[in-house]
Amino acid sequence: MNAFDCIVAKKPRENAGAMAGNRFAYQLDWGLKRLLELEGEGKPYTVIFDYQDDILVLDSDEDPQYIDFYQVKTNTAASGWRKNDLYTVARKKKKETTTEPTLFDEVDEDEVEEDEKYSKLAKLLIHSLDFPTVARDFFFVTNANFGTTLIKGGRQSKAKELNFSDLIEKAKDEIQKRVKEELPYLDESVFEHLHFIKNQMGIDDHEATVIGLLTQYLNEHYPKAKVSAKPVYDTLIGEIKKRNNYEWEPNSVEDLLKNKSFTRTQFRQFLKGLETYENIEGKKSAIQEMLVRYLPENAAAKRRSILRQVDHIKENFLVYDNHEFLRLYKTIDLLIDETAGEYNELQWSQVVLERLKNDYSFTSIHNDDYLTCLILYEMC
Repeated sequence: MNAFDCIVAKKPRENAGAMAGNRFAYQLDWGLKRLLELEGEGKPYTVIFDYQDDILVLDSDEDPQYIDFYQVKTNTAASGWRKNDLYTVARKKKKETTTEPTLFDEVDEDEVEEDEKYSKLAKLLIHSLDFPTVARDFFFVTNANFGTTLIKGGRQSKAKELNFSDLIEKAKDEIQKRVKEELPYLDESVFEHLHFIKNQMGIDDHEATVIGLLTQYLNEHYPKAKVSAKPVYDTLIGEIKKRNNYEWEPNSVEDLLKNKSFTRTQFRQFLKGLETYENIEGKKSAIQEMLVRYLPENAAAKRRSILRQVDHIKENFLVYDNHEFLRLYKTIDLLIDETAGEYNELQWSQVVLERLKNDYSFTSIHNDDYLTCLILYEMC
């Protein structure tokens, strides 16, 4: 069994509860940040959102052998994290009632809050018991700093990443003791694989931070795209949120990859598709000039109808995993080369359009004005 099979075979120990808005948004942004980092490293990966833990990173998108587990927590306390925050089991306040319950009262299960079963670190390290052959490293990710009960200098420490071995001795001893009380079968060697990522992004500016990182990444790796990072960010965050909110447990690897994951292949295909987005406003002006030049004056309504399709094309470029659109776009590119001849661009577009409609059934979902606009767009 590879890591995909292990994840599907093992049902989660508990369902994730509702997260506070700030933590949820922070988790989404940190997930996109990690996705960009993995893509920049150039190695195979699969990222799984909100299944077994907040974020899982696997070492392949085809035959993964290892899983790294990430738990994302926000903390707004001025003192930052203390050691007892990490190993204390959280107790939730029960809903208060004004009257004594009777035997005939119905209990609304959604209103009953249960205590946490495990402390934060126990919930993270328990994966080593659930996935003994594939669990590799465990990461506690937070916006906040650590206090003096955890590291020397406390909040003054500038280190963004720490290993368990970097904690002060008293903290290490107590954490190991308390977590082992929760998980008696835990192998102590697992603490050698425990890492802390802290204070990489602020709780109030994490969106701006990730948009900045995305801008830098697009400029460096996809300079031809000439697309603002914000709509790309909105698309990717929307896709991560969709995977995060998918509630059904996957019953196959295909289901897991489709509904909970980003693979390197999928992500690269999306980013590569952005290169076709090059200078869309400039192309819109060029298409308008062609229509004015070659369509008669009494066809103004037709010009407007074709030109309006540029906005739909723009939207389609920014749809993640839009395989049908990319297939159509590549087909048009091939047909333009095959049909080159002695005619103007508008006549040429109609030759390509007829080939599309006659030879490719998947074009039937689009009207002629959309297809004409897309052909002219590629000719530009």
